[in-house]
Amino acid sequence: MSTVKETNEIFAKQNLNIKLPYPEDWQVKSIDILEKKDLPGGVDVLLGIKMIDEIGHEISDLYFTSSEFEREPIVKMQQEEIKKDKLPLRDKFEFANEKEASDYLKYAIESLIKDKGYTILKKEGVDLYGEKAGRGFFIFISPKYNDECYNKTEILIKMRGELGDANDYGIVTVAFQQSLGVSPMDQDDWLSQHINNFSRNHMAILAVDNKNPNTIYPLTVYPKEKEMRIYFLKTSTRWTLVQSRARQQRSK
Repeated sequence: MSTVKETNEIFAKQNLNIKLPYPEDWQVKSIDILEKKDLPGGVDVLLGIKMIDEIGHEISDLYFTSSEFEREPIVKMQQEEIKKDKLPLRDKFEFANEKEASDYLKYAIESLIKDKGYTILKKEGVDLYGEKAGRGFFIFISPKYNDECYNKTEILIKMRGELGDANDYGIVTVAFQQSLGVSPMDQDDWLSQHINNFSRNHMAILAVDNKNPNTIYPLTVYPKEKEMRIYFLKTSTRWTLVQSRARQQRSK
C-alpha cells in the first residue's frame, strides 16, 4: 500500500490533477473507478477509496473529481521502464501445483532484487536474503495465503523486533491464487483480516503477477530502499487497474 501522500505524488507524475483530501500518512488500501466520463482534455471520475487511518481503522469513502491531463506525458509514463533485466513472460495464468508457483516466485523476486543492485547472500532462517549498502531484505516465499504464510509473517515480525528498521522484511506470493485452491474472495478476506497487523509492523506483502515475473505488486507497505520504493510506487498503480479488471471479469 502507498500513503495518501505517495498516491498524490503518483497522480502528479502522471499529469493527473487529482489530489486526495485525506491525511497524508493514511495508507491507501484500494482505489476503484466507479464512474468515469471522458471530456475534451480531461475526465470526470467517481472514486471508491479504502484507506487505513493512523490507528489501523479501515475508512471507506467516495470522492468525485475532475482532472485535466496531457496525453503525451501519460503515454511516456506508461512506457517508462520499471526494470532493466526483463524475464520472459509465462504462457499461462494458472499453476499446476505449489512447487511450480514457489519456483516462479523465487525466480521473479531474485531477478528484481538483483536488478535493483542487491547482492544475494546466504542467510539462515529465510528463503532469500539480499543486501544493498548495508541494508538487508529478508524474504519468505509463500505461494498462497494460509496458516503457513501467516506463520512466516510472524517469524519476520519477530525478526524485525530483534534487528529493527535498518532492514526490510517481506512475503512474496502469487497475485491470483485460484489455481492453488484459494478463491478471490478468500484472498481478499485473508488479507483484510491481517492487513492492519502487517502494515503496523512494516511487513511487505508482495504479489507477483501470474504471467509477468517482471511485475510485482505491493499489497501493504513498501521496502524502504530507494530504488525498490520507486519500483513499487509504479507497480502499485497497475495493481489497482488489474484488480478492477479481475473484479469486472468475475461479475460477468
